[in-house]
Order: sequence, then C-alpha cells, then structure tokens
Amino acid sequence: MNGQDAITVEGHQLPAEIVAAIGRGEWKLPAGSPAVAVFTEQPTPAARLYEPGLMAAETAAWRTAPPEQQKLYGGPGAPAEGYLTIDPQSAVLIGDLGYDLPIALDYSLSAGRPRVVYLPSHAPGWIEVAADAADFLRRLGATPPHDRDPVSPRITAISWGSMTVDTLGTGKDFKLYPGGGREWPSSC
Repeated sequence: MNGQDAITVEGHQLPAEIVAAIGRGEWKLPAGSPAVAVFTEQPTPAARLYEPGLMAAETAAWRTAPPEQQKLYGGPGAPAEGYLTIDPQSAVLIGDLGYDLPIALDYSLSAGRPRVVYLPSHAPGWIEVAADAADFLRRLGATPPHDRDPVSPRITAISWGSMTVDTLGTGKDFKLYPGGGREWPSSC
C-alpha cells in the first residue's frame, strides 16, 4: 500500500490520514501518557489499533450482534445519559484499549469526516476523543513531524532569579514559544 490508496471497511471509507498512517507503519497506540491523555484511562497490555482486515471483522461482528448486546456497547437504546450512543451501521471499530474497550470512527455526523469515539470502562456510553482522524493521530503523536504542532520547551525548575528549561539550560529569564525559545537578556 502506498499510503494513498482508499480503504473501505463495511461500506465506510477510512479517512486518508488513517490510510497514510497505516502506510507509514505509524498506525499503533503509543505507550504511556499520550494514550492516557487521549482516552483518560491507561490502555491494557493488549491495547491496539486494528489493521483493516480486523476492523472489518470486528465491525461486522458488532453490527450483527443481537440488539440487547449492542445496547451493552453503547448502541441504539443504551441507557447512556450524558454519553453518546452510536449506531453500529454508522461506525467502524478501529481498535481497543483492551477487552470491551472499543475505539470507533463514528460516521453519523459526517460521512467524510468521522469523529473518533471511545467506550470507557466507567461509562454506559461513548465519549468523543477527537473531532476527526487528523486530530486523533495528532493527539497520539502519529503524524509526520512537519504536521505536528510544535510545543514550547518545558520549564523544569524555577526560583527567584533562576529558571531551568528543557533543551535551553539554566538562566535568569527566557522567552519561550512553540518549537523553541531563548534566554532573555537581563538588560531588557
């Protein structure tokens, strides 16, 4: 796959950003804090993003499950007050954080720009974790370096008259901005 080929799963075209991430070999959950920040809970050791064949198999199984089972997974008729319910016919399962912790693309609001939703362990329904696939990949850190939002260097220590900043060292004052920073002259 060259990263540009369209992939359709159960009648829904995967967003180009996901197809490109698969092609680059970056379609995987990161270990540690990026995943926790996106999903608000720690992935299990079995957490994964599915390859397209498994997306199709898991989505087909969910779609053909009895209605009572679909309700258990935040489907139509689920008692999910304060959470989202999604119709399995308008979604594609793209991964999981572990057993019964699915991640899905929800095409119900936009066929061309599905939102990314997750069914957490503590909730009776789904939560939106990203507005679209590009936002999801950016939050996971799985976008090409030139597409990533630059971040400011982190201040690691501060006291009166002294700061320590990652990548910049220790000084009296710094000017920080997304992607870098510099020591601020004390004469200013």
